[in-house]
Amino acid sequence: MRPTAEQDLRPEGPSLPEATWRVPPQHVERRLSIGTDLLWQRVATFGFLLLGVIYLVGIARTTTNPDTFMGAHFKSLALIAITQVVIAIIYRRISTVIENGVGLGSLKAKLPVPDAIPVRLDVLHKGTVTGSDEGFFWIADDVLTFKGMHTAFRIARHDLPPVAMWPKGVRPRGDAPAQTRFVPVPDHEETTLIRLVFIDPFEDYDARRRTTKADRLLKEWMSMMPTGESSSLLPPLSLHPAFALDQKLNRQGVWACGIVTLLNLALLATTRFTSAEFVAQPIVSLLNAAILPILAVGMGYITWLEVRDQRHRQEVTRKPLDVMA
Repeated sequence: MRPTAEQDLRPEGPSLPEATWRVPPQHVERRLSIGTDLLWQRVATFGFLLLGVIYLVGIARTTTNPDTFMGAHFKSLALIAITQVVIAIIYRRISTVIENGVGLGSLKAKLPVPDAIPVRLDVLHKGTVTGSDEGFFWIADDVLTFKGMHTAFRIARHDLPPVAMWPKGVRPRGDAPAQTRFVPVPDHEETTLIRLVFIDPFEDYDARRRTTKADRLLKEWMSMMPTGESSSLLPPLSLHPAFALDQKLNRQGVWACGIVTLLNLALLATTRFTSAEFVAQPIVSLLNAAILPILAVGMGYITWLEVRDQRHRQEVTRKPLDVMA
């Protein structure tokens, strides 16, 4: 327990118990697979990227028609930029999203409270998604409870320090309701968070009203002085089974985004900045100098995220996985 920011008076004792991922075998592979899913979208996107590069190098940079010189560069660079944005979105979605593929209607009927709020849950280790689920959360006394399709846990407020001691990016700010909230995991506040994303919060008036009320209660829970004595059951800190599959295929994101980064640097290095065969040459050179470095930095950042996620998931693979028979 941490009543002040100056002192850490949490009693020494055994670590808090931890929930597990209980995923039926037929749902383990619901994660978007880097090997197969979204394959035709990736093939099409890389095809358009190749077309843009060929158009830039083979036509835009070699044209002798001053009327088409600038237009050809605009078209090719726009195609290259758009396809790279799509590539980044596809690979980040593959790397971070688990498709649960099961409705919440049957689960809601089993809940002990009628006003639980549907949310998507993500467990993040140092910013990397290590597990995901969909379910409902509610707050009773000083305990936040989540019950989902593949796991269930509860966090007692007295097991967390005051909100002022939470990581800065996690603390609630302002009075406006938010669609996403973060809560640190007790005993792991500096490294592990849960992310609660409200499902369809603007579907209708009743959904907006319930979501606004739930968000207000959640912020009050974050800021309350803990009074209860209920024990916490931590969310699963082990790697979700779907993220443990196809480790070799999972490196595709690193290779694909890394190669695109090098492609941007190669296009920048081969851009002519000295010759002025056309009046539009300075404008075109400035356009290349502005767009290609931005694309290189952006794709380099995506590559770094892919490498970071692999490293962080390897840190939690030592924890056991619980897959339902």
